[in-house]
Order: sequence, then structure tokens, then C-alpha cells
Amino acid sequence: RLDEARCTLVSCIGRPVDRPQAVSLQLRGPAELTRAAGRSLVEEVVHNHLAAVPELWRQLLDGPLGLDRWPLDQTAMDADVRHRCWERVLERERFIEETSRLVARHATTTGIESLSPGLLRALRLVPRHAFLLAAHSTRAYAQQALAEATDDIALPPAIAALVIESLYGNPLLRRSALRVQLIGAQSQLCALFEELGWQVFDLQPSAGQASRHAELLQRLGYGDSIVRAAAPEQGWPECAPFDAILRVSMGDVPAASLHQQLVPHGRLVEVHARDDGSHQVVLSQRGLDGGVSTRLLLDAPVLP
Repeated sequence: RLDEARCTLVSCIGRPVDRPQAVSLQLRGPAELTRAAGRSLVEEVVHNHLAAVPELWRQLLDGPLGLDRWPLDQTAMDADVRHRCWERVLERERFIEETSRLVARHATTTGIESLSPGLLRALRLVPRHAFLLAAHSTRAYAQQALAEATDDIALPPAIAALVIESLYGNPLLRRSALRVQLIGAQSQLCALFEELGWQVFDLQPSAGQASRHAELLQRLGYGDSIVRAAAPEQGWPECAPFDAILRVSMGDVPAASLHQQLVPHGRLVEVHARDDGSHQVVLSQRGLDGGVSTRLLLDAPVLP
């Protein structure tokens, strides 16, 4: 037994209950599994259950979770399947540690010494492997750019974490009802911002790309993101203002129109990927007077 937690039962195999019930949860697993990882498993089960994710049993069987019997009328999983599930959990914990270490390595330049608890939780909950092409599933938690099922190339995990932390960690923003516009970004980033509680506006350059994003996000339980296809250089002015904007690989397209779509103290982060695997990350912040300050956040490869 790794941990015991009390929570409130609000549904029973998809059916509402008349009143909340306190339940006790127990987890079994290898000794290397930390208590934090155990708690994240409970959170993930509850999150997926309440979101009514399709084919939950298949996701538990093939994904990061493993329970002896889920739902209760299912045949108990054999030892090999349980072993694979726990291996995936431990792999994700190593992934979190490595991502945090790589971000901290560049703290002198970025000013970001560590990832916030909210982002660490989001990284644990979002199943990175489920967003990638099946051919990359065995490398899903490696520190490298990989192709998503939407045909996007996902940012290396440490770059993605650094970029999100630079927006999420903005101390000058209000801490509720935050809104972010993502331009040309990967579907995983939508999921991570949803886990952080932000309202996500996902702008893609083509109708096909927007459709693939919306379908994948919906299938994986992240259907709250608003996805549309439009000219990326114009942003999303009709839904402005935004607390944050993230723009990925837009070349030399000016960002002036995007700055006008930010709230005072709002931040714009632009990520430019180079052929050699390095990334340039530029951070802009809008002042109370409408002026914009810009600085280079990172201009180097982030490698293990």
C-alpha cells in the first residue's frame, strides 16, 4: 500500500449519485513509485471518469494507468499488463524529473529556476504518448521533438515546459478565468493549458489542421479548447483580450497586431525552431500604457 486518500464520490461508473459519498482509496505498486505519483494516479482516474472519456478501459489498459479491475465487471488484468502499466508510470516520473532539470539548467538566462506545482501536475496528467503517432509511442517521454497524430511536430518537452511556465508564472496576472491564444501550436499544449485551468483558443493555419486538432482533443478528453482556422498573422482579435499568447514558428511575421490583443501585463511568447534542433524563444510583455518590452528568453538547444 503506497498511500491512502479520502475523496468525494460524485458518480458511479458514469451514473450520478444522490449525495456525495466519502470513499477510501488504496494503491499498490513497486517500491520506487513515489507518493506524489500515487496521488497523481488517483487524480487522473477521477479526471478521466468525470470527463467521460471514450474507451476508458482501453486507455487504462494501454496507457499510463493500471488497475486490477476496472470497471468491476472486467476480468482482472494479468501480471504482464500490470507491469507494463507501472513501467509507464515510472517512465513519466523520470520524464518529469528530467524536464525540470533541463529547465533549471537555463535559469541564468530565463530566470525560471523551477516549474510550478500546477505545471508539474499538468505534465503528469496529460498523456503525451496518446498525442503522438503510434510509431513514436515508445519514445514518447524522451526529450526530443516528435510528430503528433495531427501531423504537427511537438516541441521538445523541456522547451514546452519553459514556454508554458513563462506564461503561467506571470505574477502580474489575475489568477482566475485566464485566457490563452495558441497560434500554430501543438495539440499537447492545448491539453496542458486546459489542465492549468485556462480557457484555450487554438488558431491553426488550415481547416484540415483545425479539424484534426479538434478531433484529437475531443477524443482524449480535452474538448473545451476552442479551435478555428484563420490567417495566423492576424491572431484572434474578436475574442481579445488575452492574458497570454503563444506563437510557434511564424518566421519574420510581425507581432504588433498580437501585442494589441493582450491585457495589460499580458505576455506573448514566440518560439522559433531551427534546423539544427535549437530553439529561439522571445518573450514580450505589454505594459499598462500599451507599450511593449521584449527580451530574448532562450537561444540555445535544450538537450539532456
